[in-house]
Amino acid sequence: MKALIRLQRLAAPLTLAQLAFAGNTFVTNFFLAQSSTKALNAALPGSLLATTVTLFLSASLGYSGTILARRHGAGDFAGARAIFRIALLTTLGAIPLLALACPLGHFILACFNTSADVLQAETAYFDRLLVNGFVTTLATVLAGYFTGQGRTRFTGLVTVLGCVINMALAPVFILGTLPAPFQGISGAAWATTLANLVPCLIFAATILCQPLSAPSAPLSRKDLHELLRLGLPNGLRIVIDVGGFFLFVAILGECEVPAVAASAAAFALNGLFQAFPNGLAQGLEINVSRNHSDPRLPQHNLVRATILSLVYMCVFALVLLFFGKQTLFAFGSQTDSIVFERTASLLLLILAGKALLESAVLLLQAYLRGLGRTAETSRCQFIASILFWIPLFLSVRILEPSIPTLWLTMPACSLVNIILLKRTLSRANQNA
Repeated sequence: MKALIRLQRLAAPLTLAQLAFAGNTFVTNFFLAQSSTKALNAALPGSLLATTVTLFLSASLGYSGTILARRHGAGDFAGARAIFRIALLTTLGAIPLLALACPLGHFILACFNTSADVLQAETAYFDRLLVNGFVTTLATVLAGYFTGQGRTRFTGLVTVLGCVINMALAPVFILGTLPAPFQGISGAAWATTLANLVPCLIFAATILCQPLSAPSAPLSRKDLHELLRLGLPNGLRIVIDVGGFFLFVAILGECEVPAVAASAAAFALNGLFQAFPNGLAQGLEINVSRNHSDPRLPQHNLVRATILSLVYMCVFALVLLFFGKQTLFAFGSQTDSIVFERTASLLLLILAGKALLESAVLLLQAYLRGLGRTAETSRCQFIASILFWIPLFLSVRILEPSIPTLWLTMPACSLVNIILLKRTLSRANQNA
């Protein structure tokens, strides 16, 4: 029980940060829904494509926190400091990649949208979120400096502060009286970017005031190679996951507008729950990495994380039972209420199973990432998403193109991913 509590304490600040991030997304989507249905429908494709482009950098370079945790846990403080410096410099050198992504993103969005008004809103949101993408990547690398040392409480509180600022700015920028470039969906993106600058400034100031007590080591190609060797597969996993999801959302966009709005609302509610297994997975990854030398501890912590995840799932099921419909229906004030409510009611049933299976995927991936097996997790994601899920929902699009039917393909994808990850985990344990 004490070990379970210790894991929860390590993960709790990260869970709180994830919850604040999900709450921030929920609030932003809520005010976009009040602004117009067009803004709400454009928000998900635009943000997903920006996430696909920018989180590749964030996940790749953010893995430096896991490497730092392994070195710091082994007492190699100079090595921990060196990998952080490498990640920071590489982040600054990635700015041209984000600039090149802008015209590519416009082309992709145009391929999946026939409405000129919605396309204009999507591209505006995408462009501004690319700026936020750099800020997010920088914040992830700076936060890894602290999470790698086990200082998750500080990281969590600072991240929560940034999200709270974003939630305060969202209604002002979306519904306020600011000039046109800072209103509506564009205003939502600028509010996010400005809010994310706050954690960057706090992390940077704290690092300058509290540097690691280790001698400076010269930058080495070996450290850069390790970061790219382990980080790039992690980034590729995100691209596969989010890229497949972007295509899925684009297919959803072909359905009735009220049904699409119900789907966007359900995703926002799902994001609130996923904050708990996401934070737990981050804590598990750091814990496994810091105790890499003792193979028994990581395995025990995977079992404890699974127990905690089941507790979260039970609470979420109760929330869906008592408050799910009221929460989703609040998003449907500007849509056809009959279609919206019928779709939302069906999605609530699918949401519970989807959440349970996705939680298992998150924990298994985190465990393997903590062991440094990022290439294996990326391969499992490729098989589950590219080779199974995308052909599945494209087939459903032809046979039964309704949003509830399309949603059913997501739990199926998670189940395939779980099977693949379990096999990979068995092989990892045998080789340990």
